[in-house]
Amino acid sequence: MPHVGADVLVTASEQDPTQVHVYRVGDAPLRLSTEDGVHSATRGGDVRVLTSWALDRSDQRVRVLRGDEQVAEVTSYAVTPPIEPNLRLLTVGERRLRAALLLPTGYQPGDGPLPVLLDPYGGPRAQRVLASRNAFLASQWLADQGFAVLIADGRGTPGRGPAWDREIAFDFAGITLADQVDALHAVAADHPELDLSRVAIRGWSYGGYLSALAVLRRPDVFHAAIAGAPVTDWRLYDTHYTERYLGHPDERPEVYQRNSLIDDAPNLTRPLLIIHGLADDNVVVAHLLNPSRPQPAGGTQSECRTGAKPTCRNHRLPLVPPTALGCRWSVRVGIYGAQSGVRLAESLAGAGDGSPVLRSCSASHRAWSSGKSSTQASTVSSSWRPGCRTGRGAHRRRVRRQRRRGDQLIRWR
Repeated sequence: MPHVGADVLVTASEQDPTQVHVYRVGDAPLRLSTEDGVHSATRGGDVRVLTSWALDRSDQRVRVLRGDEQVAEVTSYAVTPPIEPNLRLLTVGERRLRAALLLPTGYQPGDGPLPVLLDPYGGPRAQRVLASRNAFLASQWLADQGFAVLIADGRGTPGRGPAWDREIAFDFAGITLADQVDALHAVAADHPELDLSRVAIRGWSYGGYLSALAVLRRPDVFHAAIAGAPVTDWRLYDTHYTERYLGHPDERPEVYQRNSLIDDAPNLTRPLLIIHGLADDNVVVAHLLNPSRPQPAGGTQSECRTGAKPTCRNHRLPLVPPTALGCRWSVRVGIYGAQSGVRLAESLAGAGDGSPVLRSCSASHRAWSSGKSSTQASTVSSSWRPGCRTGRGAHRRRVRRQRRRGDQLIRWR
Protein backbone atom coordinates (compact mmCIF):
# COMPACT_ATOMS: atom_id res chain seq x y z
CA MET A 1 0.00 0.00 0.00
CA PRO A 2 1.24 3.58 -0.66
CA HIS A 3 2.84 5.47 2.23
CA VAL A 4 1.26 8.82 3.10
CA GLY A 5 2.51 10.91 5.98
CA ALA A 6 3.04 8.98 9.19
CA ASP A 7 0.72 6.05 8.47
CA VAL A 8 0.14 3.29 5.92
CA LEU A 9 -2.82 1.25 4.74
CA VAL A 10 -2.54 -2.53 5.07
CA THR A 11 -4.82 -5.54 4.64
CA ALA A 12 -4.77 -8.16 7.40
CA SER A 13 -6.80 -10.82 9.19
CA GLU A 14 -7.31 -10.94 12.95
CA GLN A 15 -9.05 -13.93 14.54
CA ASP A 16 -10.84 -15.20 11.42
CA PRO A 17 -8.60 -15.80 8.38
CA THR A 18 -11.63 -15.85 6.05
CA GLN A 19 -12.09 -12.14 6.78
CA VAL A 20 -9.63 -9.68 5.22
CA HIS A 21 -9.89 -6.10 6.46
CA VAL A 22 -8.21 -2.78 5.73
CA TYR A 23 -6.30 -1.06 8.54
CA ARG A 24 -4.61 2.28 8.89
CA VAL A 25 -1.40 1.75 10.80
CA GLY A 26 0.27 4.68 12.53
CA ASP A 27 0.68 5.07 16.26
CA ALA A 28 -1.94 2.29 16.62
CA PRO A 29 -3.78 0.17 14.03
CA LEU A 30 -7.30 1.33 13.17
CA ARG A 31 -9.68 -0.87 11.17
CA LEU A 32 -11.31 1.06 8.33
CA SER A 33 -13.55 -1.65 6.83
CA THR A 34 -16.64 -2.14 8.94
CA GLU A 35 -18.63 -5.03 7.40
CA ASP A 36 -17.75 -8.72 7.30
CA GLY A 37 -16.07 -9.82 4.10
CA VAL A 38 -12.94 -9.30 2.03
CA HIS A 39 -11.69 -5.75 1.53
CA SER A 40 -8.90 -3.89 -0.27
CA ALA A 41 -8.02 -0.22 -0.57
CA THR A 42 -5.86 2.31 -2.33
CA ARG A 43 -5.38 6.00 -1.72
CA GLY A 44 -3.90 9.23 -2.97
CA GLY A 45 -3.48 12.08 -0.52
CA ASP A 46 -6.45 12.06 1.83
CA VAL A 47 -8.72 10.20 -0.64
CA ARG A 48 -9.25 6.47 -0.15
CA VAL A 49 -11.05 3.99 -2.39
CA LEU A 50 -12.34 1.02 -0.39
CA THR A 51 -13.47 -2.09 -2.30
CA SER A 52 -15.51 -4.76 -0.50
CA TRP A 53 -16.82 -8.26 -1.24
CA ALA A 54 -19.21 -10.22 0.98
CA LEU A 55 -21.06 -13.52 1.24
CA ASP A 56 -24.52 -11.99 0.87
CA ARG A 57 -23.95 -10.45 -2.58
CA SER A 58 -22.01 -11.03 -5.79
CA ASP A 59 -21.31 -7.42 -6.75
CA GLN A 60 -18.43 -5.54 -5.20
CA ARG A 61 -19.06 -2.37 -3.24
CA VAL A 62 -16.71 0.51 -4.04
CA ARG A 63 -16.73 3.55 -1.78
CA VAL A 64 -14.74 6.77 -2.05
CA LEU A 65 -13.78 8.44 1.23
CA ARG A 66 -12.12 11.76 1.95
CA GLY A 67 -10.63 11.51 5.39
CA ASP A 68 -13.18 9.48 7.34
CA GLU A 69 -16.19 10.76 5.39
CA GLN A 70 -17.73 8.88 2.45
CA VAL A 71 -18.10 11.26 -0.50
CA ALA A 72 -19.20 8.86 -3.25
CA GLU A 73 -20.03 5.25 -4.10
CA VAL A 74 -19.21 3.67 -7.45
CA THR A 75 -22.21 1.71 -8.70
CA SER A 76 -21.57 -1.67 -10.31
CA TYR A 77 -23.57 -2.61 -13.40
CA ALA A 78 -21.93 -5.99 -13.83
CA VAL A 79 -24.18 -8.93 -14.62
CA THR A 80 -25.21 -10.78 -11.47
CA PRO A 81 -24.05 -14.42 -11.78
CA PRO A 82 -26.99 -16.85 -11.85
CA ILE A 83 -25.33 -19.03 -9.20
CA GLU A 84 -25.87 -18.83 -5.45
CA PRO A 85 -23.43 -20.97 -3.46
CA ASN A 86 -24.99 -23.66 -1.28
CA LEU A 87 -22.18 -23.09 1.19
CA ARG A 88 -21.06 -24.15 4.64
CA LEU A 89 -17.94 -22.53 6.10
CA LEU A 90 -16.23 -24.94 8.51
CA THR A 91 -13.33 -25.14 10.95
CA VAL A 92 -12.08 -28.72 11.09
CA GLY A 93 -9.41 -30.97 12.56
CA GLU A 94 -6.83 -30.52 15.26
CA ARG A 95 -5.15 -27.72 13.27
CA ARG A 96 -8.49 -25.90 12.87
CA LEU A 97 -8.25 -25.84 9.11
CA ARG A 98 -10.64 -23.45 7.39
CA ALA A 99 -12.78 -25.29 4.86
CA ALA A 100 -15.81 -24.70 2.64
CA LEU A 101 -18.29 -27.41 1.68
CA LEU A 102 -20.57 -26.84 -1.30
CA LEU A 103 -23.46 -29.17 -2.13
CA PRO A 104 -25.66 -29.22 -5.25
CA THR A 105 -28.38 -26.59 -5.32
CA GLY A 106 -31.51 -28.02 -3.72
CA TYR A 107 -29.71 -31.06 -2.28
CA GLN A 108 -31.45 -32.65 0.71
CA PRO A 109 -29.87 -35.10 3.21
CA GLY A 110 -32.13 -37.90 2.01
CA ASP A 111 -31.02 -37.53 -1.60
CA GLY A 112 -28.22 -40.05 -1.14
CA PRO A 113 -24.42 -39.97 -1.04
CA LEU A 114 -22.41 -37.69 -3.29
CA PRO A 115 -19.01 -38.22 -4.95
CA VAL A 116 -16.50 -35.77 -3.49
CA LEU A 117 -14.44 -33.27 -5.44
CA LEU A 118 -11.65 -31.41 -3.65
CA ASP A 119 -11.01 -28.01 -5.25
CA PRO A 120 -7.93 -26.56 -3.53
CA TYR A 121 -5.15 -24.15 -4.26
CA GLY A 122 -3.40 -25.26 -1.10
CA GLY A 123 -0.10 -23.42 -1.50
CA PRO A 124 1.54 -20.26 -0.19
CA ARG A 125 0.31 -16.74 -0.84
CA ALA A 126 -3.25 -17.57 -1.86
CA GLN A 127 -6.48 -18.35 0.01
CA ARG A 128 -9.58 -20.10 -1.32
CA VAL A 129 -11.78 -20.05 1.80
CA LEU A 130 -12.88 -16.43 2.07
CA ALA A 131 -16.00 -14.56 3.18
CA SER A 132 -16.84 -13.63 -0.40
CA ARG A 133 -19.62 -15.12 -2.52
CA ASN A 134 -17.64 -14.70 -5.74
CA ALA A 135 -14.89 -16.95 -4.38
CA PHE A 136 -17.23 -19.95 -4.68
CA LEU A 137 -19.07 -19.48 -7.99
CA ALA A 138 -16.98 -21.89 -10.07
CA SER A 139 -16.97 -24.43 -7.24
CA GLN A 140 -20.76 -24.23 -6.96
CA TRP A 141 -21.07 -24.83 -10.70
CA LEU A 142 -19.06 -28.01 -10.21
CA ALA A 143 -21.20 -28.98 -7.22
CA ASP A 144 -24.31 -28.60 -9.37
CA GLN A 145 -22.93 -31.26 -11.70
CA GLY A 146 -23.50 -33.74 -8.84
CA PHE A 147 -20.56 -33.39 -6.46
CA ALA A 148 -19.92 -32.43 -2.87
CA VAL A 149 -17.14 -29.90 -3.41
CA LEU A 150 -14.65 -29.37 -0.60
CA ILE A 151 -12.14 -26.51 -0.42
CA ALA A 152 -9.58 -26.39 2.38
CA ASP A 153 -6.80 -23.92 3.21
CA GLY A 154 -3.95 -25.82 4.82
CA ARG A 155 -0.66 -24.83 6.33
CA GLY A 156 1.26 -22.26 4.31
CA THR A 157 -1.81 -20.34 3.15
CA PRO A 158 -2.13 -16.69 4.26
CA GLY A 159 -4.00 -15.25 7.19
CA ARG A 160 -2.77 -17.46 10.03
CA GLY A 161 0.52 -15.82 11.02
CA PRO A 162 4.26 -16.33 10.34
CA ALA A 163 4.56 -19.68 12.14
CA TRP A 164 1.73 -21.10 10.00
CA ASP A 165 3.40 -19.75 6.86
CA ARG A 166 6.69 -21.46 7.72
CA GLU A 167 5.21 -24.90 8.39
CA ILE A 168 5.75 -25.83 4.73
CA ALA A 169 9.46 -25.00 4.68
CA PHE A 170 11.35 -27.70 2.71
CA ASP A 171 8.21 -29.88 2.51
CA PHE A 172 5.61 -28.69 0.02
CA ALA A 173 4.47 -32.20 -0.78
CA GLY A 174 4.13 -33.74 2.67
CA ILE A 175 2.51 -30.86 4.55
CA THR A 176 0.04 -29.55 1.97
CA LEU A 177 -1.16 -33.00 0.92
CA ALA A 178 -1.57 -34.15 4.54
CA ASP A 179 -3.77 -31.14 5.29
CA GLN A 180 -6.07 -31.89 2.34
CA VAL A 181 -6.47 -35.50 3.49
CA ASP A 182 -7.09 -34.43 7.09
CA ALA A 183 -9.71 -31.89 6.00
CA LEU A 184 -11.48 -34.49 3.85
CA HIS A 185 -11.70 -37.04 6.65
CA ALA A 186 -12.72 -34.47 9.28
CA VAL A 187 -15.54 -33.07 7.12
CA ALA A 188 -16.73 -36.55 6.08
CA ALA A 189 -16.97 -37.55 9.75
CA ASP A 190 -19.63 -34.86 10.27
CA HIS A 191 -21.26 -35.10 6.83
CA PRO A 192 -22.23 -38.68 5.95
CA GLU A 193 -23.45 -37.55 2.52
CA LEU A 194 -19.80 -37.51 1.39
CA ASP A 195 -18.96 -40.80 -0.33
CA LEU A 196 -15.29 -41.51 0.41
CA SER A 197 -15.23 -44.39 -2.07
CA ARG A 198 -15.51 -41.79 -4.87
CA VAL A 199 -13.10 -38.92 -4.26
CA ALA A 200 -11.49 -36.72 -6.92
CA ILE A 201 -9.37 -33.59 -6.79
CA ARG A 202 -8.81 -30.77 -9.25
CA GLY A 203 -6.71 -27.62 -9.16
CA TRP A 204 -4.64 -25.14 -11.12
CA SER A 205 -1.00 -24.05 -10.72
CA TYR A 206 -0.05 -25.09 -7.18
CA GLY A 207 -3.47 -26.69 -7.01
CA GLY A 208 -2.56 -28.65 -10.16
CA TYR A 209 0.65 -29.83 -8.51
CA LEU A 210 -1.32 -30.83 -5.43
CA SER A 211 -3.91 -32.69 -7.54
CA ALA A 212 -1.29 -34.74 -9.39
CA LEU A 213 0.53 -35.34 -6.11
CA ALA A 214 -2.68 -36.62 -4.54
CA VAL A 215 -3.26 -39.46 -7.02
CA LEU A 216 0.44 -40.29 -7.12
CA ARG A 217 1.08 -40.53 -3.38
CA ARG A 218 -2.37 -41.18 -1.92
CA PRO A 219 -4.28 -43.34 -4.43
CA ASP A 220 -5.93 -44.97 -1.41
CA VAL A 221 -7.77 -41.67 -0.82
CA PHE A 222 -8.04 -40.05 -4.27
CA HIS A 223 -9.51 -41.93 -7.22
CA ALA A 224 -9.17 -39.38 -10.05
CA ALA A 225 -7.56 -35.97 -10.61
CA ILE A 226 -7.50 -32.98 -12.95
CA ALA A 227 -4.20 -31.08 -12.82
CA GLY A 228 -4.12 -27.69 -14.54
CA ALA A 229 -0.66 -26.29 -15.30
CA PRO A 230 1.03 -28.37 -12.58
CA VAL A 231 4.60 -27.84 -11.45
CA THR A 232 6.23 -31.23 -12.02
CA ASP A 233 9.79 -30.26 -11.02
CA TRP A 234 10.46 -27.30 -8.74
CA ARG A 235 13.85 -26.76 -10.37
CA LEU A 236 11.92 -25.39 -13.37
CA TYR A 237 9.85 -22.87 -11.42
CA ASP A 238 10.57 -19.23 -10.44
CA THR A 239 13.63 -19.03 -8.21
CA HIS A 240 12.33 -16.06 -6.18
CA TYR A 241 9.35 -18.20 -5.12
CA THR A 242 10.82 -21.68 -4.88
CA GLU A 243 14.06 -20.85 -3.05
CA ARG A 244 12.14 -18.93 -0.41
CA TYR A 245 10.51 -22.18 0.68
CA LEU A 246 12.79 -24.99 -0.51
CA GLY A 247 16.24 -23.38 -0.36
CA HIS A 248 18.87 -23.40 -3.11
CA PRO A 249 18.71 -26.50 -5.33
CA ASP A 250 22.51 -26.91 -5.25
CA GLU A 251 22.54 -26.83 -1.46
CA ARG A 252 19.41 -28.94 -0.90
CA PRO A 253 19.07 -31.29 -3.89
CA GLU A 254 17.30 -33.89 -1.75
CA VAL A 255 14.55 -31.37 -0.90
CA TYR A 256 13.84 -30.72 -4.57
CA GLN A 257 13.89 -34.43 -5.30
CA ARG A 258 11.46 -35.17 -2.48
CA ASN A 259 9.00 -32.49 -3.62
CA SER A 260 9.14 -33.35 -7.32
CA LEU A 261 6.50 -35.45 -9.08
CA ILE A 262 9.06 -37.13 -11.31
CA ASP A 263 10.13 -39.99 -9.03
CA ASP A 264 6.48 -40.78 -8.30
CA ALA A 265 5.57 -41.04 -11.98
CA PRO A 266 5.85 -44.85 -12.20
CA ASN A 267 3.36 -45.13 -9.31
CA LEU A 268 0.44 -43.59 -11.20
CA THR A 269 -2.50 -45.98 -11.00
CA ARG A 270 -5.43 -43.52 -11.03
CA PRO A 271 -6.95 -41.47 -13.89
CA LEU A 272 -5.07 -38.18 -14.23
CA LEU A 273 -6.04 -35.43 -16.67
CA ILE A 274 -3.36 -32.79 -17.29
CA ILE A 275 -4.21 -29.43 -18.89
CA HIS A 276 -1.51 -26.95 -19.89
CA GLY A 277 -1.33 -23.74 -21.92
CA LEU A 278 1.49 -23.88 -24.48
CA ALA A 279 2.29 -20.20 -24.01
CA ASP A 280 2.10 -20.26 -20.21
CA ASP A 281 4.89 -17.94 -19.02
CA ASN A 282 4.54 -18.84 -15.34
CA VAL A 283 4.45 -22.64 -15.14
CA VAL A 284 6.20 -23.04 -18.47
CA VAL A 285 5.28 -25.84 -20.85
CA ALA A 286 8.56 -27.60 -20.05
CA HIS A 287 6.73 -29.05 -17.04
CA LEU A 288 4.35 -30.80 -19.44
CA LEU A 289 6.97 -31.78 -22.04
CA ASN A 290 9.34 -33.26 -19.46
CA PRO A 291 10.04 -36.80 -20.73
CA SER A 292 9.71 -38.01 -17.13
CA ARG A 293 6.19 -36.64 -16.70
CA PRO A 294 3.74 -38.90 -14.84
CA GLN A 295 2.92 -42.13 -16.71
CA PRO A 296 0.54 -44.92 -15.73
CA ALA A 297 2.03 -47.84 -13.88
CA GLY A 298 2.17 -51.40 -15.17
CA GLY A 299 3.42 -50.50 -18.63
CA THR A 300 0.03 -49.12 -19.69
CA GLN A 301 0.28 -46.76 -22.65
CA SER A 302 -0.51 -43.17 -21.74
CA GLU A 303 -1.65 -40.30 -23.87
CA CYS A 304 -0.75 -36.65 -23.38
CA ARG A 305 -2.26 -33.96 -25.57
CA THR A 306 -2.41 -30.23 -25.04
CA GLY A 307 -5.72 -28.55 -24.56
CA ALA A 308 -4.59 -24.99 -25.17
CA LYS A 309 -4.74 -22.96 -28.34
CA PRO A 310 -1.44 -21.33 -29.33
CA THR A 311 -2.92 -17.87 -28.78
CA CYS A 312 -3.70 -18.55 -25.09
CA ARG A 313 -1.05 -16.89 -22.96
CA ASN A 314 -2.79 -16.71 -19.63
CA HIS A 315 -1.69 -19.04 -16.82
CA ARG A 316 -5.23 -18.90 -15.39
CA LEU A 317 -7.43 -20.61 -17.97
CA PRO A 318 -10.90 -21.22 -16.46
CA LEU A 319 -12.14 -24.79 -15.99
CA VAL A 320 -15.86 -24.08 -16.23
CA PRO A 321 -17.93 -22.42 -18.97
CA PRO A 322 -17.88 -18.66 -18.24
CA THR A 323 -21.49 -18.38 -19.37
CA ALA A 324 -22.42 -20.53 -16.37
CA LEU A 325 -21.11 -17.72 -14.15
CA GLY A 326 -22.96 -14.98 -16.01
CA CYS A 327 -19.98 -13.88 -18.14
CA ARG A 328 -20.09 -13.23 -21.87
CA TRP A 329 -16.56 -14.14 -22.91
CA SER A 330 -15.71 -15.61 -26.28
CA VAL A 331 -14.66 -19.24 -26.27
CA ARG A 332 -11.53 -18.11 -28.08
CA VAL A 333 -9.98 -16.95 -24.80
CA GLY A 334 -9.47 -20.60 -23.96
CA ILE A 335 -12.25 -22.35 -22.08
CA TYR A 336 -10.87 -25.79 -21.31
CA GLY A 337 -12.48 -28.38 -19.13
CA ALA A 338 -16.13 -27.49 -19.50
CA GLN A 339 -16.85 -31.20 -19.33
CA SER A 340 -14.43 -31.83 -16.45
CA GLY A 341 -17.36 -32.66 -14.17
CA VAL A 342 -18.55 -35.24 -16.68
CA ARG A 343 -15.05 -36.70 -17.00
CA LEU A 344 -14.73 -36.98 -13.23
CA ALA A 345 -18.15 -38.57 -12.92
CA GLU A 346 -17.17 -41.16 -15.56
CA SER A 347 -13.91 -41.90 -13.74
CA LEU A 348 -15.55 -42.20 -10.34
CA ALA A 349 -18.29 -44.42 -11.74
CA GLY A 350 -15.72 -46.76 -13.25
CA ALA A 351 -16.58 -45.95 -16.86
CA GLY A 352 -14.74 -47.96 -19.50
CA ASP A 353 -12.14 -50.50 -18.53
CA GLY A 354 -10.86 -48.38 -15.65
CA SER A 355 -7.39 -48.01 -17.18
CA PRO A 356 -5.65 -44.83 -16.07
CA VAL A 357 -5.32 -42.32 -18.87
CA LEU A 358 -3.26 -39.16 -19.10
CA ARG A 359 -4.95 -36.90 -21.63
CA SER A 360 -6.11 -33.39 -22.28
CA CYS A 361 -9.67 -32.14 -22.41
CA SER A 362 -9.46 -30.62 -25.89
CA ALA A 363 -12.24 -32.98 -27.01
CA SER A 364 -14.47 -31.79 -24.22
CA HIS A 365 -13.70 -28.15 -25.01
CA ARG A 366 -14.61 -28.62 -28.65
CA ALA A 367 -17.76 -30.49 -27.65
CA TRP A 368 -18.87 -27.67 -25.39
CA SER A 369 -18.07 -24.87 -27.84
CA SER A 370 -19.70 -26.68 -30.78
CA GLY A 371 -22.70 -28.12 -28.94
CA LYS A 372 -21.67 -31.71 -29.73
CA SER A 373 -21.20 -34.50 -27.25
CA SER A 374 -17.67 -35.30 -26.10
CA THR A 375 -17.82 -38.60 -28.03
CA GLN A 376 -18.90 -36.86 -31.23
CA ALA A 377 -16.12 -34.33 -30.96
CA SER A 378 -13.32 -36.73 -30.05
CA THR A 379 -12.62 -37.77 -33.63
CA VAL A 380 -12.18 -34.13 -34.60
CA SER A 381 -9.90 -33.13 -31.76
CA SER A 382 -7.83 -36.25 -31.21
CA SER A 383 -5.11 -35.06 -33.60
CA TRP A 384 -5.36 -31.33 -32.87
CA ARG A 385 -2.08 -29.59 -32.26
CA PRO A 386 -0.52 -26.18 -32.92
CA GLY A 387 0.04 -25.88 -36.62
CA CYS A 388 -2.87 -28.03 -37.83
CA ARG A 389 -5.88 -26.53 -39.57
CA THR A 390 -7.59 -25.48 -36.36
CA GLY A 391 -6.10 -22.12 -35.40
CA ARG A 392 -3.55 -22.24 -38.24
CA GLY A 393 -3.67 -18.48 -38.85
CA ALA A 394 -3.23 -17.67 -35.17
CA HIS A 395 -0.36 -20.14 -34.91
CA ARG A 396 1.41 -18.61 -37.91
CA ARG A 397 1.06 -15.14 -36.45
CA ARG A 398 2.53 -16.37 -33.17
CA VAL A 399 5.44 -18.00 -35.00
CA ARG A 400 6.15 -14.78 -36.88
CA ARG A 401 6.15 -12.80 -33.64
CA GLN A 402 8.51 -15.29 -32.03
CA ARG A 403 10.86 -15.15 -34.98
CA ARG A 404 10.97 -11.37 -34.82
CA ARG A 405 11.88 -11.63 -31.13
CA GLY A 406 14.44 -14.30 -31.87
CA ASP A 407 12.70 -16.84 -29.62
CA GLN A 408 13.61 -20.49 -30.01
CA LEU A 409 10.69 -22.37 -31.52
CA ILE A 410 9.35 -25.75 -30.52
CA ARG A 411 8.77 -27.86 -33.59
CA TRP A 412 5.62 -29.94 -33.37
CA ARG A 413 5.40 -33.16 -35.39
